[in-house]
Amino acid sequence: MASKSSEFSNKEDTRVIKLFFQDEARFGRIDNISSCRVPPKGRAIVGNQLIREYTYAYSTVCPETGESFSLILPYANESCMDVFMELVSKEFGWIPDNHGNGWGCMA
Repeated sequence: MASKSSEFSNKEDTRVIKLFFQDEARFGRIDNISSCRVPPKGRAIVGNQLIREYTYAYSTVCPETGESFSLILPYANESCMDVFMELVSKEFGWIPDNHGNGWGCMA
C-alpha cells in the first residue's frame, strides 16, 4: 500500500492522510402474523404471508476526525459498492483499497 500511495503523491497537495474504515449492513423486517382477536370459541381465519423487505446501509468513518459518509442503497452487490466507492472518493479524494476482501481489491 505504501508503494502505491507514493505513485500518486503530489508535492503541492498538503492534505493530511486519513484512515477510513468501511462497512455495510442489512436492515429489514420479516412480517409474520402471530395473533389476532376472535370471539370466544371462535377460530381466526387469517392468511399467512411472509414479507421480507431489506435495505442496505454503506458507511465509512475516520475515527481520528469523526468524518463519515453513508448511503442507503437497495442491494448489497458489486454495483452498489461501486456507486458508494465512487461517491466517497469524490467526497474525500481518496483511493479505496479493500485489501482483497469479498468485494475485491479496489486500489
